[in-house]
Amino acid sequence: MSPRTAITAIGGVAVAAELGLGTLGFAAIGLERIVLFLLASAAATAVMTLGMRRLLRPLPESGGPGEGGPGSGPDDDPPPPWWPAFEADFRRYARDSQRTPV
Repeated sequence: MSPRTAITAIGGVAVAAELGLGTLGFAAIGLERIVLFLLASAAATAVMTLGMRRLLRPLPESGGPGEGGPGSGPDDDPPPPWWPAFEADFRRYARDSQRTPV
């Protein structure tokens, strides 16, 4: 499930829950006191859901997360000079820590 779909689904569930709670409030305290709460809650949730969808939309020139986009990717840059020694030390550490019980 994409982040946009998840946000839309969560927003829809939140709106439905607020409507349900508003209905319960209406039954408990009457129409005049609950209408403003119900409308304000539903409007705030709808605005937040639409805002999050807009913020999390993919850039037009981007293929999505991990599929490239603006700028150079990690394959274009040479490894730093300290990388081979670090990788060798880390592999040795990982190999030795697997043999040692914790």
